Amino acid sequence: MWQRSTHRWGCVLVSPQTASRRHFSADFFKESDDPTNSKKDLAAVQYDHKHQDLHTTSFHINKEAFGIPFHISSEAALDAACKHHGTTVRLHKCEKLMLPFWLFTTSCGGKFQAELNLKDPTLMTSNRTLWMDTPEYNFSYPLDDHFAFNQVSASYLLPQSTVESCVCGTHIPSMLIQRFELLQELEAMEEKAKLIPFVTSTDTALKLVETRLTRSRVLHFAEKELKKHHGSVKYANIMLKGVKVDANTVRPVFLPIYHMQVSSKFSNIVAPVYVCGALGTVKGPVIKHSKKQRVGAAVISTILSVFFSAPLLGPESAIACGIGAGVLSNFVLQLISRARFMRDMARELGELKTTGILNFATDQKGYKWNVADEERAEYEYREELRRRARKKDDFQQRLKEEQERDDARARGMKFDPKSRRRNDLKDVDPLGYYKILGLEGREIGASKKDIQAAFREESKKHHPDLNIGNEESAKTVMQSILEAYRVLRDPAKKKLYDTGRLLKDGRESPSS
Repeated sequence: MWQRSTHRWGCVLVSPQTASRRHFSADFFKESDDPTNSKKDLAAVQYDHKHQDLHTTSFHINKEAFGIPFHISSEAALDAACKHHGTTVRLHKCEKLMLPFWLFTTSCGGKFQAELNLKDPTLMTSNRTLWMDTPEYNFSYPLDDHFAFNQVSASYLLPQSTVESCVCGTHIPSMLIQRFELLQELEAMEEKAKLIPFVTSTDTALKLVETRLTRSRVLHFAEKELKKHHGSVKYANIMLKGVKVDANTVRPVFLPIYHMQVSSKFSNIVAPVYVCGALGTVKGPVIKHSKKQRVGAAVISTILSVFFSAPLLGPESAIACGIGAGVLSNFVLQLISRARFMRDMARELGELKTTGILNFATDQKGYKWNVADEERAEYEYREELRRRARKKDDFQQRLKEEQERDDARARGMKFDPKSRRRNDLKDVDPLGYYKILGLEGREIGASKKDIQAAFREESKKHHPDLNIGNEESAKTVMQSILEAYRVLRDPAKKKLYDTGRLLKDGRESPSS
């Protein structure tokens, strides 16, 4: 019987047969082995495809690039490759690469109902349980960019699945540094690393992030809500009614990786090995069978061969057959390992050849990071800071002027007549008379009393009788003081002097 659930993102058909029976084991939910409940069974999941529109206000592209420098040396990476193969390896080629990645910040939310099997609260000492229907619960959880499923490789140079399993999720956000600091770290290295450009667009990366939302991950969020509201639950029958996924931000980063070509004593085939340059995680196809595996396979093959062939061939022939089976088991083990190795190599080669072709259409639509965009975004950000600073200064200036007007109104509009005069004239003291009397800066507002007081003050300072030893210079200064006072004490001459129409000899300028 199908149920219909309607919500703001559309309609979802939910089948009771697809609801999973989950139970606690050591305080963890586990999903039952139901063939209809695979990780890809998303019949009750509804995606919000609106977040693919990169021009919406809910999705932001941070164009400032970050990265992680190499923390693992080449020798340590080679040791990790030897440990990965279980034996010494021969290094044919080693490349230091800074691979581009898109780091997303997403959120997952939705609603669900559940049937819970709880202990009967009325009989706490008994093991009796009862089934209970829960109301409709809503959940919403943010998923930061340090989660592995929010990190997408932005290059087709190496197999994406192998590279992501090696590098993604192996770092913490505090390890990231800015691109300029990263370039300085790379320049200081003896062996230069190669910076790989961005090829995968944001549209392609969003499509890949959407496919990584599995049913088990969504049910894990539902389990958290049940634990929050009901505590310990013995059994839970969870029915999802709708799930919404939003992509909030994305930013470009460069992550370090060693790309090695090695061969081991088990095989002469050159195999690729990928070592994370930050933490030393190793991935790649391998022909690996240890001494314990070979001895164990030989012993088991010998015992089984002797046990089954003894009734038919006799003890002597059974022992010979068992020894042959033990020797043959090593060859069979090598064939199985080689077959797995060739399968992994073929899978990586096929992914390497087809991924870029399949994503060609979406790569042409979305955004691809480049250095010019980052520099442009940084320039716009600095211009925005300057614009805000200018706006703040203008506001403070207007505030100051408004405060001055308010103070004037508070004084009752009683302005000093002298303050009405213009003080923006350039040549207010053409011959320097005001400066001689010590009235510099007070030329327009100086009154007759101010001029007399200034004259007396300067006369006391520069009178020849008071400057013994400098009589000649004092006489010269005193003559200029007398000349300035003779002009400025006369209102008519002072008016001519203030308007610039008085010559040095005391006559009026003919141009007036």
